[in-house]
Amino acid sequence: MLNIPPPLRVALLAGSLIYLGLILILLKRKRLNVQYSIIWLASAVVFILLAVFPVIIAKLGTIFAIEMPANLVFTLLFVFVLLLLLSLSC
Repeated sequence: MLNIPPPLRVALLAGSLIYLGLILILLKRKRLNVQYSIIWLASAVVFILLAVFPVIIAKLGTIFAIEMPANLVFTLLFVFVLLLLLSLSC
């Protein structure tokens, strides 16, 4: 089970909300295309969910038999980058 201290959880949540706010500001100023914003908004929602419920990472780690939660986080970030590259190349 993940044992994340409350100050770190608050910092993760604050960073995720700032990230979401930045995406929304870029959309409002028309600096970010709508077709690209969907993947960025989805990533912000995932970050917020993981900051609020870190047990999701622990559960996914046990499902995929990954011992360290950090390895799962890095794998998910790698998949996100691949999806981003795929969406930019289409």
